[in-house]
Amino acid sequence: MQTDRAASLPARMHVQHGETGFEVIANDGGELKFWQKFNSGNWETDTLDIIQHHTGPPVHFVDIGSWIGPTALHAAAQGASVTIVEADPLALAQLRRNIALNPALARLIRVVDKAFSPVQGHIRFGSRRKGGDSMSSLVHDAMKTAWEVDTISPAELAALCPPGMRTFLKIDIEGGEYVVLPGADALFALPLAGVHLSLHPQFLLGQSTGIARLGRWLKAARATAVIFRRLSHMKVFRSNLSGVAPAPYIRLLARLGLCFWPLKGSWLFLPE
Repeated sequence: MQTDRAASLPARMHVQHGETGFEVIANDGGELKFWQKFNSGNWETDTLDIIQHHTGPPVHFVDIGSWIGPTALHAAAQGASVTIVEADPLALAQLRRNIALNPALARLIRVVDKAFSPVQGHIRFGSRRKGGDSMSSLVHDAMKTAWEVDTISPAELAALCPPGMRTFLKIDIEGGEYVVLPGADALFALPLAGVHLSLHPQFLLGQSTGIARLGRWLKAARATAVIFRRLSHMKVFRSNLSGVAPAPYIRLLARLGLCFWPLKGSWLFLPE
């Protein structure tokens, strides 16, 4: 029955945001509903608009936590060169299929099938569910599906970026940001065209309780302060489905080193 249903779905579809689009596989792993949502303008329109406005041929787009490729393919469709970092092997398989459907874009894309991590070598990486669902992380304390994966450090990733070329970073790694980004000086030292950062304190807190939960909360708070302080030379915007809104008070607190609470959601940092 499941096989018959999958066979009845389209093998591929064209998706579009604004004036640019690309081809995707739409009958594998339940992605049809996602791509229909993307195509109808109901998925992270703020993120897609930011990519559309701030990437292109002069900008290298680094997609850390790319999943099956909606943001990476959208950036490539703007003409940007793209480096993808994704470690979930189920998502990677679908990502590679989507890239292969777009040969003109594939020439612009490099895939790094590793986990973004401060630890060199191998780490345990996984999902609280089946994997391949955009929720995999290196911080989950209860993984239903897990893999041993190779890692790439911030310095190693920075070395892959074209020298002297402006770089736009998109970072969405389900809580891993608190572990990796406080030590990501090499990445933040690149000539940045912008940073789009998603923060997920709930994943770092996990299922902890009592003193352990308080300790994780403090870790997220300290990491938030460090990350925002490192980027305090840039303008700060709150990003959500309504668009982007300036957050000068956050920038002021960041400059003073006072961002000591785990902020949630998506944030955009742009040069002066």
